[in-house]
Amino acid sequence: MNHYQKVGDMDVNKIMEVKNNRKIQRLFRYAVDTFVELICQVTKRKRLDYRCNDADTASWRYFMEAFPTVGEDFIRKFAEYGIQSWFNDGNERDYSRAVRFNWIFGRAAIDRWNKNSMKTNVYLTRIGLKKENKINVVRIKSCIPELIISIRPVEENFKAEFHNTKRGLAWCIANTTLYFHKSSNCAKCVFKKECKDILKREYPKVYKKRGYDNQSEEL
Repeated sequence: MNHYQKVGDMDVNKIMEVKNNRKIQRLFRYAVDTFVELICQVTKRKRLDYRCNDADTASWRYFMEAFPTVGEDFIRKFAEYGIQSWFNDGNERDYSRAVRFNWIFGRAAIDRWNKNSMKTNVYLTRIGLKKENKINVVRIKSCIPELIISIRPVEENFKAEFHNTKRGLAWCIANTTLYFHKSSNCAKCVFKKECKDILKREYPKVYKKRGYDNQSEEL
């Protein structure tokens, strides 16, 4: 077991499991919002009061098992390709009032996606769905890349809670994006070495984005 595996009475792996579940739920909300936005644009509806059923939530669990490390950009591309599979010139039936979330993110949708490369799927979406329907989901595109290299007051408030205590480290693991050199709280924290190690192990992309990839491990 690594020296930072235990934080007080809390297991880091347990904390990360909770945090990962939160991420899955956040991405699920994003996927549903993207699905609804695309349906509204394709069918020219101003509003769609969509309610997920058991089949929808089950399809999302399977989707995340198939693509456990994806983010919002991939989900958006996947949803666009899924929508164009049901709304194209080759379909004689009108699915505008029937299509459901699990049709777009379920097993069959994953099989369709995996038959081609991502580049091919994006191309098919561009010449089909986007050209015919002029869809646009830019307004729901994620701003996460900018957030992870910026100081956020809300996150700083979280980091100030229980500062310089083992409980505080556990709190930060569960509620923040971990060590960030621009944060005054992180700079003064006695657990910054452990926190940076966890950041490197659990979120290597964030670690690299913050410029630590080629730095000395000394703090």
